[in-house]
Amino acid sequence: SFHHAPGGYHRHYLYEPEGFKEQMALRRIEDETLANYVPPTKQVPGAGLAGYFWSQCDAQDSSITWRDVKAITDDPDQPPYLRMTLLEQAGYGKACGVPFDLRGHRGVVLYFA
Repeated sequence: SFHHAPGGYHRHYLYEPEGFKEQMALRRIEDETLANYVPPTKQVPGAGLAGYFWSQCDAQDSSITWRDVKAITDDPDQPPYLRMTLLEQAGYGKACGVPFDLRGHRGVVLYFA
């Protein structure tokens, strides 16, 4: 299963969601002091964004394909994952995953736009 690397989340300081609903969705992912904060949880291959992108490519794959986040969250075969839904609500419309295999450590780095 995949786990969220401590300190592995970074949002560029210039990105601010436009509406109140979008800002609150992003805060629920970022602000650990909120009562309704949604922490990252382990994801199995194929589930959640990290698992989805991991199942789509391997570490030798040099192509990057941006996917529509809504299409992934609306996929009936995709198990519900609240953080993934909140990322979509926060205004991220596209995502891509770049797999890596570095000295025996394998994973995927996610980028959002």
